Amino acid sequence: LNFHPTNYFHLPLVVNNRGEKLSKQNLDNSIDLLAPSPTVWRILNKLNQNPPLELNGCTLADILQWAAHNWDRSLLPPVSKLKL
Repeated sequence: LNFHPTNYFHLPLVVNNRGEKLSKQNLDNSIDLLAPSPTVWRILNKLNQNPPLELNGCTLADILQWAAHNWDRSLLPPVSKLKL
């Protein structure tokens, strides 16, 4: 079949103050869905991706574009959970 093996890795699970995963199932509202940019910036920072301060407050599209271009999986913290 000549398929290339899939490369994958695990990201830390983002949890709320009660240690529960962020999810609709848990009725979690930690992320403001009308203004998610600050939360995405904060998560990138907690994942040690070091987003520049001036990116905080930019549009979600700008933050995600920066993240896709600058992602460095070697910087990820060696933990299974991150508190938001």
